[in-house]
Amino acid sequence: MAAALSDPCRVQILEMLGRRPISASEFAREFGGDLSGIARRFRQLVQWGYAELHEVRTSQRRGASVERVYRLRQPAAIDTSTWDALPDRGRIAAKRRALEPCLRRLVEATDSGILDQDPNRHNTWDIVTLDSAGWRRLGDRLEEVRADLHSLQINHSHGSPRRADAYSVDVGLCLFRSSEPPFSQPRHEKHLPVEINSDTSISIDSKFARVASNEWRSRILETLIYSPMSSSQFVEEQGGDPSYIARCFRELAALGFTEVIEERPGGRRGGGVERIYKTSARIYFDLRAWNALPLTLRREVTTSILTSFLKQLSHAVGTGSIDEAGGHLSWTRLKTDEQGWQEIYSRLERVFDCLPMLEAEAFERNVDEPDLLVRAVVGMTSFRMPGEA
Repeated sequence: MAAALSDPCRVQILEMLGRRPISASEFAREFGGDLSGIARRFRQLVQWGYAELHEVRTSQRRGASVERVYRLRQPAAIDTSTWDALPDRGRIAAKRRALEPCLRRLVEATDSGILDQDPNRHNTWDIVTLDSAGWRRLGDRLEEVRADLHSLQINHSHGSPRRADAYSVDVGLCLFRSSEPPFSQPRHEKHLPVEINSDTSISIDSKFARVASNEWRSRILETLIYSPMSSSQFVEEQGGDPSYIARCFRELAALGFTEVIEERPGGRRGGGVERIYKTSARIYFDLRAWNALPLTLRREVTTSILTSFLKQLSHAVGTGSIDEAGGHLSWTRLKTDEQGWQEIYSRLERVFDCLPMLEAEAFERNVDEPDLLVRAVVGMTSFRMPGEA
């Protein structure tokens, strides 16, 4: 598997086979490359059990008698024990190659507006502080979702008519450690009820959407995730007009998504009182709030969410933290119907809703040993691509 995923051409072949049966010559015509090398890679994937011969038909190429068409035999997946046994070099190559088609797909869905138009799409990420037990539990939950997706798959027997209500769905899941230090206290404790349910996250209306879609306010919220700071400290680090940035800080506090934790007399450079802010809630849209937003605002918010998440992902790739054992990275494509599509959303939502509980339990277990806590980034996305049933 590491060998299969370490080569970008084989990764692209696996991606195409996940969409439809294809021959080596068809692949070469669409994407270019040396036909003999491409054909060899198809044979390797057959030999390793990830592809199989679908049909043999008369070739359209001059001088060739038959053309072999292949299809995907099984998804490409590495379980945790196998992953832990791989050398570092194999992990890095496999994970980075696997990321490329996933990100291509996500960008394609974003640019086409699919992530903004579909009411049941899922596009969330969060930072959570965990210990080793919480890390395993969250990883197990993501693996359960991935492994259970096959139960929602619609299988078509050869020659049977296509179902009109079936379509192609992409589900991406990831969990990796951040190189940043963990938080000193649970970030979600204010919104952690005794029983975890859909009300654990604050839903925001179109007024806040206008705030979240603003570049500076989004950047402030993202920065405060990492460490508390004042508006003047933010200006020193990232720029911006001081009076405008100060107003952004006040507006975010008025909306309940930041709060003042300290007031320092004298302020910066001998001015007035300097107020230190921190985040006080997760930013989260429920279905009703999301569907009530104008499409233009949805696109702005989606872009903001993806930009901040990809920044986290890029940093993890650069530092190598994404290659550490125990994380999760999967991208699954399946054919399902409306009922299955709604079930996928519900399963991802349940994982997202459990994050405050996992974080609170980790802090409770490690009151006297905070050094055992780590900062983790979890991201989940699901969307359907029209016309790809």
